[in-house]
Amino acid sequence: MTKKLDKPQITKAQLKAILDDYKPQPDTDDDDTLMLKQAIQHLEESDRIIFVLYTDLCSEQKLADLLHVSRTPIHSLIVRCRESINNYLQIHKNGNNKSNTNSHNNS
Repeated sequence: MTKKLDKPQITKAQLKAILDDYKPQPDTDDDDTLMLKQAIQHLEESDRIIFVLYTDLCSEQKLADLLHVSRTPIHSLIVRCRESINNYLQIHKNGNNKSNTNSHNNS
């Protein structure tokens, strides 16, 4: 008889600790890390939780197993989150470049 493997589980405390790691820390994060964390914070809460778990687990399949769903909806959500994060970063990096250029031109 083969032993059935238990599905992975995560406690509320573990989830909170993982989510806290992805909150912006202006005093300690470098500029790129801070901007990335800010982009992640702009995701819808449910998307942010799933995206952060995905980045922590480094696997769509592990996340799907954790949530007891197929990998397909996880993949779709991760793609959507990446697009949203990339859009946020492009907008804000361009905005920072414009302000840097403007301050340079005013000198």
